Amino acid sequence: MAVNCRETVYLNEPLRALGVGTYVTPSADHPENPFYPLATATMQTTVFDVVHMFSELGISAVPIVDAQGKVVNLYETVDVITLVRMGAYHDLDLTIAQALARRSADFAGVVTCTPDDSLASVFHLIRMRRIHRLVVVEGGKPKAGESQEEAAERTQRKGQLLGMISLSDVLKHIIGNVNIGGGGVGAVPVEAVLAAEAQARKDSVPS
Repeated sequence: MAVNCRETVYLNEPLRALGVGTYVTPSADHPENPFYPLATATMQTTVFDVVHMFSELGISAVPIVDAQGKVVNLYETVDVITLVRMGAYHDLDLTIAQALARRSADFAGVVTCTPDDSLASVFHLIRMRRIHRLVVVEGGKPKAGESQEEAAERTQRKGQLLGMISLSDVLKHIIGNVNIGGGGVGAVPVEAVLAAEAQARKDSVPS
């Protein structure tokens, strides 16, 4: 199956252009949060405060950012569960930095992507890394038409938080692209994913 056919071309489109995920959109109504609508924390934020975010906002992870807004880690509900299982109920007043020091050594790390990455590349990451979410960051790669100053500024912003993409975001997008017709419900999207992933692997091999 060709990956550039009508049913699969969207898999090679940039994530942000497809509207997959939630992206930072500063709002005058929320001047206290430069990453609105995303919730974030720093290494100095307490675990208790993050748990409050989980409960109040109905989320399961928050990016940990530094003073420049660059992503340095991710704190998830599973990290809180680990503390509870250890009987460390009183440790909810620990800072995130202290809590992360107690994190299991088998933590896979924060998986990131950029807004310019394709949906096919996200499928590949989900399959290979068995992840439930990706943090979208500034890639730092200069874009066509940018001046040297703009390119330099973009490079300095490399790693800054731009958004979050969950597995449910991806699934919702795919379901929305299912063409219900003579070909059978779901048949084309599944084959499209496999074809695009195969093409991605082929393109990654040096010629």
